[in-house]
Amino acid sequence: MDDVDPALVEYLKQPAPHMLEIGAGQNGKPGWLATDLYAGVNPAGLPVIALDACKEFPIPSDSFDFVYSEHMIEHIDFFDGQNMLAECHRVLKPGGIIRIVTPSLGFLFRVSSADRGALEERYRQWSVRSFVPDAPSVTNAFFVNNFMRAWGHRFIYDHETLGLSMALAGFRRLVGCDLNASEHPPLRGLENESRLPRGFLDLESMVLEGVKEPAPAVPGRNLSLGKPATQSSVSPWSRGDTPEQDAGRLVSGTLTGEYNCHTALEDQPWWRVDLEAPCHIRQIRLYNRTADRDIMRRASRFRIQVSDDDLNWQTIFQKNTLVLFRGTRHSPFVWSAEQKILARYVRIQLLDRQFLHLDQVEIFGDEAV
Repeated sequence: MDDVDPALVEYLKQPAPHMLEIGAGQNGKPGWLATDLYAGVNPAGLPVIALDACKEFPIPSDSFDFVYSEHMIEHIDFFDGQNMLAECHRVLKPGGIIRIVTPSLGFLFRVSSADRGALEERYRQWSVRSFVPDAPSVTNAFFVNNFMRAWGHRFIYDHETLGLSMALAGFRRLVGCDLNASEHPPLRGLENESRLPRGFLDLESMVLEGVKEPAPAVPGRNLSLGKPATQSSVSPWSRGDTPEQDAGRLVSGTLTGEYNCHTALEDQPWWRVDLEAPCHIRQIRLYNRTADRDIMRRASRFRIQVSDDDLNWQTIFQKNTLVLFRGTRHSPFVWSAEQKILARYVRIQLLDRQFLHLDQVEIFGDEAV
């Protein structure tokens, strides 16, 4: 990366473990590289590098052993949180650990329930009297509205949704932890419980840790690399003059982060590659262009089809949801065959009236003998 911060370069020269804190503000920890929206130096004299968690991190892949973030992810919306977690996954080394601490939606339910305990009631009284001083009475409405809207909160997770988000970003072996406790010594004692009255941070927080597992072995070779391709149309935004020239860019093997092919706006546009011989298809990876969410979501709903003769097509997978997938330096969409697929042609077709534009397609497997 051309924009790597010199403080990051110097930090990574130090002996491992390398540990990254997202959204540290002025509270960086010794031994950790602190990041925040703006660069600076914290009171302890430690550098803080600039990092916008909603965008691609200016950090090389596979650089860190641990990533930590405390009460930060709730300040960005869900989809930006997905970007943050995907980027954390990218910058972690294989086997690296992430620890996320964030308020729990379940805590709001417990505090506002009729059978709340003494600690929950103290929290409710403290919260409303401290932050809604004009409230005529301490009620659940004042408590919940303040917590959901104050301090720049954008999305409050429950355990299920945080686990889902981390899993979608590629993290595995998710484990819930107590505050300041971990199986991993560098992740112990990180939470600052003294910033709130006794017991309150523990009450409002949940903690999840996850592992970046080593990438599985690629199942065969990239059968589509450099093979002839075509698509349903070209457009003013196409990189090539013909459907064949534009479509061929999708199997160049070069990830750009942008689009390499671009059809016109049409009903169910498609892209097709000729593997030039019958092949056992074991895995297909689709790399989306990197853009804003609405543009990336254009490729969300699609089917994957195969054919022996380019005339009769069989659908082997269909994605019906609008959940977007990513591309360069992120997790691509990966489809793996559960049974043997033998075909010569592979087609990607959108389900809607839309533009089709992707960065790369990779099809792994082996030529049939």
